[in-house]
Amino acid sequence: MSTDRSALLIARVLFKKLGEGLDISDGTLELYEDSVLLKPRWYTQSRGRIRREPETSGEDISFSEIIQITAMVKGLLLKTAEIRIQTEPDVIWEIRANPKVYSRLLAEFQAWKAKGSP
Repeated sequence: MSTDRSALLIARVLFKKLGEGLDISDGTLELYEDSVLLKPRWYTQSRGRIRREPETSGEDISFSEIIQITAMVKGLLLKTAEIRIQTEPDVIWEIRANPKVYSRLLAEFQAWKAKGSP
């Protein structure tokens, strides 16, 4: 499992699973040699204070489950990459992050594929 190894990249992102009708989540993307882990950050508000809740385990997406990774970079000064990871014909994860996150994700995914991993 990914959490037993050190991450190659940890970045703050916004993400959601398309088609579930949920709002976009604030969280972290952890990149490993053979998977991506998306961990939401939860916040609660009590008496006017916003408190961060402990992180949950998140969604571990193995590279072997990924059908396609695409992205579009938007913005002039502050660039944002809108990344889409398709894991099944009808399951797409939409991630908004720094374009460097997309570059690193794509490079690791292509390196994994080049190894001939299952």
